[in-house]
Amino acid sequence: MAQRNVSGGIVLFLCANSLTSPAAAPAGTPACPANGGTVTGTLTASSITPVLTQGIETGPPEFAEILHAIRSGVTYANVHSSPNHVGGEIRGQIKVRGDEDESSSVSAVPTPGPRGHS
Repeated sequence: MAQRNVSGGIVLFLCANSLTSPAAAPAGTPACPANGGTVTGTLTASSITPVLTQGIETGPPEFAEILHAIRSGVTYANVHSSPNHVGGEIRGQIKVRGDEDESSSVSAVPTPGPRGHS
């Protein structure tokens, strides 16, 4: 979690093909599509990867804080790929569409960063 142009730790995995790199994904994390594609699913409090250096722990209260951060625009999605882009090939700030009280969708909007940095 971080605002634009600031890197943070991985808090929620949408998918993973390695259980250790770039960070340890929680058990039950779905595999990423081998040749690209769409990833869908539901993230819950048990999906959180603790990042203690950022004060991020596990549990429902922490998940509520992460949702608040997403709605506040201070989170991003990052695509890590091996072997050339382990640090992140594509990064986009997460934008929420819809009303908080109704069904909402979340998408990542690519944002250019300094060359070689996510």
